[in-house]
Amino acid sequence: MSPLLGCVAFIGVALWVLTRPNTQVQFMEKIIFSTYFAGAILCLGMSFLFHTVACHSVSVGKLFSKLDYTGITLLIVGSFIPWLYYGFYCRPQPMIIYITMISVLGLLAMIVSLWDKFAEPKYRLVYSLFSSRLVFVLVLGQTHPIFHAFYV
Repeated sequence: MSPLLGCVAFIGVALWVLTRPNTQVQFMEKIIFSTYFAGAILCLGMSFLFHTVACHSVSVGKLFSKLDYTGITLLIVGSFIPWLYYGFYCRPQPMIIYITMISVLGLLAMIVSLWDKFAEPKYRLVYSLFSSRLVFVLVLGQTHPIFHAFYV
């Protein structure tokens, strides 16, 4: 139930922010914050759905487990974009490079988590190594843009 409350809260905050006049919140900032809001809403919504229907059957549980992992990935990517946008506000080229890089890595993470082939016992080691390395790159990969922003 708690993911549903968070999802509804983020929908409310997103609607409030996105309906502000452009004189208060510029259009580009609305787009940038939309990525975060979309990630949070989808993550919490998919988590709620997974925990609600996981006990239905094994196949439904597996499907919604994959969607839950997809939501987590969307939240990770969506939370990177605003700080990359503001961190490189005056340097558009590195900003675009880092936003593209995190988006591609997130897309790869979603593909691997949704692909049934990686759920087979034969590929579980590959899946776990790829997933752990991808999480490592996604989470610790943020240190490079931080150093870049402050020391270049």
